[in-house]
Amino acid sequence: MTVFVKSRLSKPLQRSLVALLTLLAGGATQANDWLDSFQYQGFIGQGYIKTDTNNFYGNSASGSLDFHEIGINASIRPLSNLQLAGQLMSRRAGETDDGDIRVDYALADLNAISNTVSQAGLRLGRVKIPFGLYNETRDVPFTRPSIFLPQSIYFDRTRQLALSADGGQIYMDRLIDDNLLSFQLGIGQLQTGGLEYAVFGLDAPGRLDSEVSYAARLLFDGQDGLTVALTYGIADLQYKPGSPDPFGAGDMRFKPLVLSIQYDAGDWELTSEMATRSTRLSGITPTETRFIGESYYLQGIYRFNPAWQGLMRYDVLYTDRNDKDGSAYAAATGGPAYSRFAKDWTVGLRWLPHRQWMVSGEFHHVDGTAWLAVPDNPQPTERIWNMFSAEVSYRF
Repeated sequence: MTVFVKSRLSKPLQRSLVALLTLLAGGATQANDWLDSFQYQGFIGQGYIKTDTNNFYGNSASGSLDFHEIGINASIRPLSNLQLAGQLMSRRAGETDDGDIRVDYALADLNAISNTVSQAGLRLGRVKIPFGLYNETRDVPFTRPSIFLPQSIYFDRTRQLALSADGGQIYMDRLIDDNLLSFQLGIGQLQTGGLEYAVFGLDAPGRLDSEVSYAARLLFDGQDGLTVALTYGIADLQYKPGSPDPFGAGDMRFKPLVLSIQYDAGDWELTSEMATRSTRLSGITPTETRFIGESYYLQGIYRFNPAWQGLMRYDVLYTDRNDKDGSAYAAATGGPAYSRFAKDWTVGLRWLPHRQWMVSGEFHHVDGTAWLAVPDNPQPTERIWNMFSAEVSYRF
C-alpha cells in the first residue's frame, strides 16, 4: 500500500470545497465538521519508450514520449460511516489513450458494519472493479510493481473496460486469527471507450455498449505474507452496427477467471497470476464465435534496500488455448499466427531517491504481438521484438 504525503489546501479553499460538497450531500452536517476529514493526493508520471520494431504507446520504434499520466484524488467524510471519494485522470498512451481528462472513479462508501474483527458496506457510483491483485491500484505508478503491469492479465489496450464500472459494490472483511478474509461483489455498466479496436482489430463503424456486468473477488491475506485471491467476472456487451457495417447487431460475453498467489517475505516477493477468459460473440459475425484465452505470469521482486528494488518476470498470453501457436487463425484469416500469442521476459529496476519521487526502468524481450494495440501498429509487425521503457514519477 502506498503511503502518500498529505497535502493541505488553504483554509478558505478548504471551506469553499467543503461547502459545495455539503450542498451536494443535502447538508447532513455543518461544513466546519468536515474540514479535518478532507484530504487529497496526486501523482504525475512521464515515460519514455523505445522499441526496435513494433510500436507500443505511440511511435516507439523512433523513441516515444507519448506516455504520461496525471491524476488527483480527493476524499471527505461527511458522516462517521460515509465517505465520498473520487479521482480525475489524464492519461496519454499512444493511440489507445488520448490524454483527455476523465473520471476514473467517484463513489459514496457507506460502512454499515465496523468493529474490531469485521466490516461491511456498500459503495455506489463509479466504482473500481475488484480484479486480481493490482487492478484497483493500477492507475498510480507507485502502486504498480513495474512501469507496465503483466499484459497477459492487465491489458492496457482495454484499460478503461477493466478499471471501473458505474453501479454498486458490496464488500465484507473479517479478521480470523489475524488473517484477513475479504469479499467484494460489484454490479454495473462497464466503460467501453475504444473497445472496438481490441475486439475486431479495426475501428468498426458501430459501437460496443455495456449491459449489466458482474465481478466478484474472494481474497485471503495472511499474516505470514501469503495472499491468495480468486476473481470471476461476467462482462456483457452489445454491438450496435453503424452504416455500412460488416458486423451485425449482436452480443459479446466475456468471462475471466483469475487465480492470484503472492508471498511477501519482506526483502523479496514472489507473485503469480493465472487466468482463463471465455469469449462468445453471437450475432455479430455470421456464425457464433467461441474461444477461451489462457494466460499466466511468474514475477519476482528483490528489495536491495528501501530505495532500490529489482524485478524479473515471465509473462505468457494465448488468445485461444486451443490454437496456442496461432496456426489455425492464420489459415482461416491470413493474419500472422504470432498475433495470437505473446511471451514476454522482463527485467526492471526501481529507485526511490525520496518518498515523493520514483525513477523506473525496464527491458522487455517479447515473442509475439497479442497484446499490442492495433492503432499504434498500422505497419506490418515483427514476431520477435524488444522494448526499453523508463518513467519518472512524482506524488504529492
